[in-house]
Amino acid sequence: MWCWGTSRYLAYHYGCQVFGLDITQSRIEAAIKLTALCGLSHLVKFQQGDATCMPFANQQFDRVIGQEAWVHIADKKALFSECKRVLKPCGKLGFTDVVIKKDLTSKELLRLHEEMACYGLITSNEYEDEIKQGNLTLTGKEDLSSNWANILSDRLKMYRNLKEYTIKKFGEEYFLQWDKAYAFYVDLFVKGKLGGMRFIAQSN
Repeated sequence: MWCWGTSRYLAYHYGCQVFGLDITQSRIEAAIKLTALCGLSHLVKFQQGDATCMPFANQQFDRVIGQEAWVHIADKKALFSECKRVLKPCGKLGFTDVVIKKDLTSKELLRLHEEMACYGLITSNEYEDEIKQGNLTLTGKEDLSSNWANILSDRLKMYRNLKEYTIKKFGEEYFLQWDKAYAFYVDLFVKGKLGGMRFIAQSN
């Protein structure tokens, strides 16, 4: 879910069949075009859908992967229930996501909701609880926060280097709004209020 580059990487290097899911149709269309350019359409398929109500059969997959997407999903109970449902027995779930590391102010939370659509922000401990309540067994976790702070800071610089191109394509107002929102988001990682985690779990 929301890991199109990862989908193509897995298909190219391991020859496995991969299904991508995203709730936004425009992202699906872009992913289909890029995958076709890579010559991987026979292995990688994309479908528009809701991760809390997946359009897939029971026990369809050996692996379920999420990549910084579930911070946008408030209903974690439904999310992990669906992950459990579509996984084969002993199938593996692996995902990375944004987590709360230090208390956020009400103003910060509101901005994250309104500007970054982060409706499902929780702590690492809360994620562990949600995984267990979804009848999945946590087998591994890793704190990626320090790396993410550096990566996101570099990414902000990259976006700003594309200022002229972005304004030409989308307009100055779009660039200024996005720059303000993303700079705020990155600063929360630099301050240690937000972080990144990787979780691995198994279907029982």
